[in-house]
Amino acid sequence: MGTVRSGRSPATRVPDADAESLVAALLSRAEAIRISELARAEGCWERMCSDDRRRLEALTLSLVGALLDQPTALLRSAAHEHSVHRESARYLFGLDA
Repeated sequence: MGTVRSGRSPATRVPDADAESLVAALLSRAEAIRISELARAEGCWERMCSDDRRRLEALTLSLVGALLDQPTALLRSAAHEHSVHRESARYLFGLDA
C-alpha cells in the first residue's frame, strides 16, 4: 500500500516552520561568510573603482545564491517527509537552528 499524500502540490503546502528557520539560518550564515571574505580581501581591492566593487558584490551574491538554491529548495520540499535531511544540513553547515 502506498503512502497517503496531502493532495497539495509542493508549491501550495503550508510552510514548515522548522524548515524555514533552518533555511533562514543557512542563508544568514552564507551571507555572513560572504561579507567576511569580502572584508578580509578588502586590501586587494583598494584600487578598484566603485563600478567594479558593485560588480564584485553582485558576483558574490550570485555565487552564494547559485550554491544554495538547490539545498534550500530541497530542505523546504523534504521538510514534511524527511527530518534526517534537516539534521544533516545542520551538521554539514554548522547551524544551530
